Amino acid sequence: MTVRVQQTQALDTDVALVRYAHGKRLEGLHELGIFTIRDLLEHYPFRYDDFSRVVKIVDLPLGEKNAALGTIHEINSRRTLKGGYLYEIAVTDGTGLLKAIWFNQKWLAETLTKGKTILLLGKVEHQGGYPRMSSPLYTLVSNEHRGATAAEQTAERGNEQAGEQTAKQANNQDSQISGVDYGPSPVGISPVYRANSKVSSNWIKRLILESRELAQEPLDPLPPKLRIKRRLMSRQIAWQCIHSPSSQEELTLSHYRLAYEQVFFAQLRFAVNELREQQGLVSFTHSTQGKKIKELTQLLPFTLTASQQRAVDELFADMSTPKRMNRLLLGDVGSGKTVVALHALVAAQQNGWQAVMMAPTEILAQQYANSLGPLLDALEISWVLLTSSLTAKEKQEAYAGIASGRLAVAFGTHALIEPEVQFKKLSLIVVDEQHRFGVEHRNKLIAKSPAADFLSMTATPIPRSLALVLYGNVQVSYLENRPGKATTHTVFLNSSVVYKAYEGIRAALSRGEQAYIVCPFISAPPVSADDEESYLDDLDDFFDEPAIAAAESELEHLRRQVFPERHIELLTSRVKSEEKQKIMAAFKAGDIDVLVSTTVIEVGIDVPNATVMVILDANRFGLAQLHQLRGRVGRGTQDAQVFLVANRPSESARKRLGTLERYNDGLILAEADLLERHEGDIGGTRQHGSSALSLINVIRDSALIEAAHQDVTRLLEGDPGLALPEHQHLRAEILLVTDDPKN
Repeated sequence: MTVRVQQTQALDTDVALVRYAHGKRLEGLHELGIFTIRDLLEHYPFRYDDFSRVVKIVDLPLGEKNAALGTIHEINSRRTLKGGYLYEIAVTDGTGLLKAIWFNQKWLAETLTKGKTILLLGKVEHQGGYPRMSSPLYTLVSNEHRGATAAEQTAERGNEQAGEQTAKQANNQDSQISGVDYGPSPVGISPVYRANSKVSSNWIKRLILESRELAQEPLDPLPPKLRIKRRLMSRQIAWQCIHSPSSQEELTLSHYRLAYEQVFFAQLRFAVNELREQQGLVSFTHSTQGKKIKELTQLLPFTLTASQQRAVDELFADMSTPKRMNRLLLGDVGSGKTVVALHALVAAQQNGWQAVMMAPTEILAQQYANSLGPLLDALEISWVLLTSSLTAKEKQEAYAGIASGRLAVAFGTHALIEPEVQFKKLSLIVVDEQHRFGVEHRNKLIAKSPAADFLSMTATPIPRSLALVLYGNVQVSYLENRPGKATTHTVFLNSSVVYKAYEGIRAALSRGEQAYIVCPFISAPPVSADDEESYLDDLDDFFDEPAIAAAESELEHLRRQVFPERHIELLTSRVKSEEKQKIMAAFKAGDIDVLVSTTVIEVGIDVPNATVMVILDANRFGLAQLHQLRGRVGRGTQDAQVFLVANRPSESARKRLGTLERYNDGLILAEADLLERHEGDIGGTRQHGSSALSLINVIRDSALIEAAHQDVTRLLEGDPGLALPEHQHLRAEILLVTDDPKN
C-alpha cells in the first residue's frame, strides 16, 4: 500500500487521533458534527478577518471595516455608570490618532500596554472628535512582525475560551508548544470557524493544522482530465489555502475548487443512487394519447396557458418511455399545478393502472377532492379521499377498493402511507409540497410501487440551480405565469396605522368580497426571562414589541371593536378536522366575511372571492412563507391587496418586507432571498461532519452548479459504473459516503 493511499485512508480515522483533540475539546468537536479527520478538514471558515488591507489612520473611512497599524500612545481604564469596565487605548501612526475601546475585558491591562505596536481590525465610527473602533480584533506586532499566538487571539475575542482554560492560562500553555505561529500575520487573512464553549475557533484552527500532519498528501478523487478542464487546484492545496490563505487570490481559487467538489459529489451521489434504485425495476410505459385525455380537454372550463400545456407535454413525454419518471412541477402560487397533475392522473387510469396524490394537510387533500373529483366523475374515473378523519368503516371500504383496483385514483394525506393501504397496480405517484414531508414518509409511499412514475409539485419558488442541488437529476417543469388577469398589490404598514388595513377590508366587504387576517400565533406566547433566550435566535425584535398578534385575541378584537356587524370565524390547527371542513365550506360559499387564521391556510386554500389579506407581525415570517400566504388572494378576476403589518421591524426584516412590496414573482423573491445566504444543510444533504454544501450560494454559484451537473452527466454516460482506472479514487470516495451508516 502506497503512502498516499494510507494518508487518504487516514482522512476517515477518528479525530481523537489528532494531537490536542481530547477531553472537552473532543466533546466540542463532536457537538459540531466533527468525528473524523475529514470532517475537521471540511469544517471550513464561515468568515475571514482580513488584516492585510492596512489603512493609514488619517484615511480610515467611516462606517467601513478596515485594519490600522500603530503604536499605543495612551491608555485609559474606568468603571462605567452601570458598573461595567471600560478599557480604552489611543493609537497613532504618525498620520492621526485612533481610539479603540473594549468593555469588561480586564485582562487587556496586562496585554495592551503603552509603546506596543498593535494591528487593529474593526468598523470605524466618529466620536469626540476622533475615529474610534468598538471591540475591534487586534494582534500585537513585534519588530519581526510576528503574529499573535492562539491564546492572544482568544483574549482578543473577549468571550471565547480555549478548551476549559481562561485566555490567560491558554497563553501560558501556548508558550510551551513548539513555537508554531498560529495567529494572523500583520498582513494576513485570519479564518474564523463556527465553534462552541468547549472548543474555540482558534483551537479548531490549531487542530486543523495538526490534522494536516496526519494526512499530508491524500489522493485527489477528481480525475486529472476534469481538474485540467475546470482549472481546479488539487484538493490538498485547496485545503491548505482555504484554512491558511496568504492572499485573496489563493482564497478565491481554493473556494472555487472545494465548492465545485461539494456540488460535484452531491450530484454524483444522486445519480449513483438513482442508478442503483433503477436496477431490476420494470417501469410503466403509459400511452398518453387516448379517449379520456381528449375528453378532459373538452371538459375543462378554460384553455391551458402556454406554460401549463408545455408542462403537460413534458409529463407525457416522460410517462410514455420505459424509464421511471422523476419530475418536479414548479409553479408559483395560483399558477395551476393541480390541473397539470390531473392530466397525469387520467393518463395512468386510461392505461388500466392506478394513481395516488398525497398532500401535506387535510385541507389541501379536500381541495383536490372538491376541484378534481367532479372532473374525474365526468370521465367515469373512480376515486377516493383518504384522510385520518374518516371513520373505521369508511377506511376499510377505501382500503378494499384500492387493493382490488376498483378505485383508480386516491387523494389523501399521511394516511396513504399506512401499511393497510395496498395498491393493485400503482403506476403514478404525485406528492404536493414535497418539502413538507420527511424523506421517510415519501419513501414509504414510493415503496408501495418502486417502479411507478414520480411527480413532485411545489409552490415554493426554486431556481434551476437550487433544484439541481436539492434533487439531483430530477427534471423540472416550470409554470411561469398565473392564469387570469388579477393583480395583487402589497404594502407595508406600521402597526400604529393598522386601521388602514382594516379600511381596505371594509371596502372589500362593501363590494361583496372577503378577507383573511393572518397571525403568527394561535394565542399569545408567555413572555418570561426563560423565554427570551430561546426566542431571540429565531424572531426579529421578539421582546421589543409591546404585543403579540395572536389569532384568538384578534378574533375577539375584530368582533367587538372593528367589524361587529360582520361574520368572522377562526381557523387554526386547534380546530378539529370536521369543524375545519365546515368553516372552509362556509367561507368558500361566501357565508363568512373575514377568516382569522394562522399559517394553516398557507397551502390548499382556493377562494376566488377573497381579495384582501392582512398579515399581522409580518416580520415574524420568512419571505417565502409570506409569498405563499399572499397567494391565497387574487385567485379570481378581482385585483387583490395584501397589507404587511409590523411594529418597529429590524432593518433586515424591513428590507425583506420591502422586497415583497416590489415583486410579485416568486422566482425573483427566491433569488433575492438565496443571494443573501449559503445553502448549507439545505434539503437534508448533510454529511456527518460539516455541511455538504456549506460553500455554496445557489444564485451566485449557478454557473458552477451547472458545470458540475454537466460534468457528472457526461462522466456517467461514458462510465456508468465508474469502472475505468482513472475513476477508481472517485468510486472509492462515492462508495465511502453513500454506504456510510452515519449519512
